[in-house]
Amino acid sequence: MQEVVRLLGSDFLNKVDISKVGSWQVPVASGFGLHLVRLDAYIAGELPAFAVLRDNVLRDWFVEKGEQSNDAFYENLRKRYRVRIESSDLNATEAADGLMLEMAP
Repeated sequence: MQEVVRLLGSDFLNKVDISKVGSWQVPVASGFGLHLVRLDAYIAGELPAFAVLRDNVLRDWFVEKGEQSNDAFYENLRKRYRVRIESSDLNATEAADGLMLEMAP
């Protein structure tokens, strides 16, 4: 169902009558136009056991923790520097060339 929603939208899925298995339905609209829909079978989804998802959950957790660690590192690094422009009469391009970074006290 997620694939149908991704491709045709949730409105399309809401208009498909899952009780009419094995028959054609009235044209159903999506962003692509009208579709003739025939539902040959409907099998209700189920949530997989945590053991099946464990590796994915752990990988996602490690990735998120790594991103948080990197963000904290770079934020701390940014606090150690300040930007000083040497001349006030430069245009923006020249100012970028004359940019000086100094360690914050």
